[in-house]
Amino acid sequence: MEGKAKTTSFSFFFFFTFLLSRGFAELLEYQSLVLEPLSKPPTHKPDLSWSESETAETDSETSTLTVRLEHRDALAFNATPEALFNLRLERDAARVETIIAMATGAHVRRNGNLAHGMSGSSSRVISGISQGSGEYFTRLGVGTPPNYVYMVLDTGSDIVWIQCSPCRKCYSQSDPIFNPKKSSSFAAVSCQSPLCRQLDVSGCNKRKSCLYQVLYGDGSFTVGELSTETLAFGRTKVGRVALGCGRDNEGLFIGAAGLLGLGRGKLSFPSQTGRRFGRKFSYCLVDRSSTTSKPSSLVFGESAVSRSAVFTPMLTNPKQDTFYYVGLTGISVGGKRVRGIRASTFRIDTAGKGGVIIDSGTSVTRLTRPAYLAFRDAFRAGTTELKGAPEFSLFDTCYDLSGKMAVKVPTVVMHFGRRVNLNLPPQNYMIPVDNRGSFCLAFAGTMNKLSIIGNIQQQGFRIMFDSAGSRIGFAPHGIECIWSSDGIDEEEINQFSSKPHTNIVSSANFPATSVHELLECPVCTNSMYPPIHQCHNGHTLCSTCKTRVHNQCPTCRQELGDIRCLALEKVAESLEFPCKYYSLGCPEIFPYYSKLKHEAQCNYRPYNCPYAGSKCSVVGDIPFLVAHLRDDHKVDMHTGCTFNHRYVKSNPREVENATWMLTPSMGRLPVYMAFLRFMGDETDARNFSYSLEVGGNGRKLTWEGNPRSIRDSHRKVRDSHDGLIIQRNMALFFSGGDRKELKLRVTGRIWKEQQKPDSGVCIPKLGNPTSVAENNLSVVFV
Repeated sequence: MEGKAKTTSFSFFFFFTFLLSRGFAELLEYQSLVLEPLSKPPTHKPDLSWSESETAETDSETSTLTVRLEHRDALAFNATPEALFNLRLERDAARVETIIAMATGAHVRRNGNLAHGMSGSSSRVISGISQGSGEYFTRLGVGTPPNYVYMVLDTGSDIVWIQCSPCRKCYSQSDPIFNPKKSSSFAAVSCQSPLCRQLDVSGCNKRKSCLYQVLYGDGSFTVGELSTETLAFGRTKVGRVALGCGRDNEGLFIGAAGLLGLGRGKLSFPSQTGRRFGRKFSYCLVDRSSTTSKPSSLVFGESAVSRSAVFTPMLTNPKQDTFYYVGLTGISVGGKRVRGIRASTFRIDTAGKGGVIIDSGTSVTRLTRPAYLAFRDAFRAGTTELKGAPEFSLFDTCYDLSGKMAVKVPTVVMHFGRRVNLNLPPQNYMIPVDNRGSFCLAFAGTMNKLSIIGNIQQQGFRIMFDSAGSRIGFAPHGIECIWSSDGIDEEEINQFSSKPHTNIVSSANFPATSVHELLECPVCTNSMYPPIHQCHNGHTLCSTCKTRVHNQCPTCRQELGDIRCLALEKVAESLEFPCKYYSLGCPEIFPYYSKLKHEAQCNYRPYNCPYAGSKCSVVGDIPFLVAHLRDDHKVDMHTGCTFNHRYVKSNPREVENATWMLTPSMGRLPVYMAFLRFMGDETDARNFSYSLEVGGNGRKLTWEGNPRSIRDSHRKVRDSHDGLIIQRNMALFFSGGDRKELKLRVTGRIWKEQQKPDSGVCIPKLGNPTSVAENNLSVVFV
């Protein structure tokens, strides 16, 4: 450009080194893990099996039926704990493949609808290690008179089906195969029935009966006739349940007679019985290897929702209607939020990929790989005192704890939307993998965007699925797994919940009021700002998510149209909300419409990647960005108060490295520019000074000033000429030789503002030991 010259700029960044390898463990929160080896499954007691004559207890006030049942892991005999555990992991791997295939559309989706009755019922859940299916089982009666069989419980499936005789191909099961000809309540569904039309894959046989087919992602399948039948839970009977009568079945269902689909689809058992049980159910899963007399339980109806529970929104994936999605917003290790794990890590994209589901059939929690690596590394940093052990199966973080009775491990907390925190007991994430003292972190990574919360992490909690209220609840660990019939009253529950370190489920510092909850978008869980849209039934969502759900209400599936919720927009003006960066440390609370303005300038907001060589979209806190610069951008890092950097270029007129950019600047000749930016906010940057020096052939140029914060972009600092500027002719003079090759050596020094650059002390001790571990600086050459 006429009258202006080009500038080639390079930049140095400096920041405090967070050397947390020393003294890090002392800053974390720990809890004791009592070490117990893999245990043998409890002995099967035939006299405790569920039978038609079993008594039931009914609470007439709440229309709730509770059936006393047993917990069983012992349908497989003469199996060692190690063999059962290894089989469990094999089945678990296949299970995850199935879910990923379902979530990515590589399966036949299953849906439908039916409803009947009013009341509540409960049945005991049986752990499925013995069968090696990676599932939990329940025992129920099918038909009239009831034929009692074990059924797999599956929150990741919709269809209810059972093996039927005569059977073209059936796998081995623990009970006799159900014969529909011996049931007076069995009725085939015709091809013209609305139930048949609700199947994604259906057909007709010669008798005009509806045929169904369900294919699972791992290759398992069931094919047969769709029917309606009566299911019996003890003495409680549920009639006209749409039931697949499987004649050709193959897969991971060894031991069980079929599957009780608990998904969100219309043909799942909760959806079919929605009128009777209010589309509510909950379960509490005790440890599979536990020998406790307390049973696992599955509850339908109003009694499924505990008054001591906290709830997070049940999110909706427009592309997938089977799974129960939740908003995982972060994970803490040792009381510290894991850097790099935030709500956006688990966001459901426009293609329906990503998100977090709660699944009863998956054992080990899977996190999308970036989140898992960050979580794993944080956990490892807090367990440096424990002796490491080789990897085991899918576990890459294991420890040799042989000879010990108990150890201290960092606490682990999972954070969900609406500020719900799930504090995991140590046995829910550090599990034995053999009888030789080897324990592993019971999490794993996956290359898929989908994350899955498995039943190892769920064990001992009561997990509530309230589809009518579009929410998922968690009740305190331990106490809610005991039924009311076991003699636990409400006062005892309250005492349990108030004990320190025992109230495993909690809400964070800013409890949400009912009005605040109304302003949370059911899809993204963010606060809604005008325009707030609503459907004809009054369900609301934000304007951003309206396009994501293709103008269809995520709650009732009705068309949204262009209806505004003016009343909710008006109410929003009177509310106060915490800053969205409260989890990063911001304590501020603002009126609803002032919140956005504050968040744009909040000192706790994440930083943009400061790398000058590309338009990197990564954001995070300072330690995360330091690792990102080192690992992803491969920048040079040097620790100390002084530094030097040499730049060599064979053709000084050629600029091909994006770090060195030609920009309009002073005069007609190109100039070079060097400056430092501080990895932190502007107020902190002003506490420091730096000097730069470049020279050669007995000449030198120096620059001294305050660094700029990385809140200011590289371009902004460069265009302000706030740094050491070297004209090209001068740069070539400094380079010496034939002046055809650029050789610049830039040296620098950094010091605290109150210190002199030649005082010998570049950075005095700072008063915040939690943020600065050593008096060192690191210089990043980018």
